[in-house]
Amino acid sequence: MSDPKISNHFSRLEVMAMLLAALTHDIGHPGVNQDFLISTSNHLAHIHGDKSVLERHHCQTGRALLVDSHLLDHLPDTQQQQIVCIMNETILATDMARNAEFMTQFQ
Repeated sequence: MSDPKISNHFSRLEVMAMLLAALTHDIGHPGVNQDFLISTSNHLAHIHGDKSVLERHHCQTGRALLVDSHLLDHLPDTQQQQIVCIMNETILATDMARNAEFMTQFQ
């Protein structure tokens, strides 16, 4: 966190949220892709719909782990919500089917 390349751009809360997202971005991955889950009517496709199925599953599993572990219990609710929001945005951005959509934001 003392590296200015990070600390000049991100708060400590954002860094923590992104690290948690990195740790959970593929948690519970079934080893198949989204198209397979949709075409086989897998329960994950039914739960999360046809868009970012795996990423939504990773978000949900990561949130459940945070709740079960009580990792964020020491933080105020607003900070917990911020962390979960940043984690979700970060994990959802790993959906390669939406890569072009995200890349236009950087142009």
